[in-house]
Amino acid sequence: MTTADQIRTIAARAFGYQTQGHGFAKVHHSLTLRNALEWAHCYDRATVTRRGQFVAATTTKATK
Repeated sequence: MTTADQIRTIAARAFGYQTQGHGFAKVHHSLTLRNALEWAHCYDRATVTRRGQFVAATTTKATK
């Protein structure tokens, strides 16, 4: 990982958005809402937060 990638990761964790799919442990850190929503669409259900505040929830497939 280059120094620029490390700086971007640190900034995303401190100031950006977090995307987590329901039922998954991995969290994706993004600097922009657009990028966070792109990650959210990789899951059937996902939640996007920023600094602990709810931003968005997505459902891409019908759930029972």
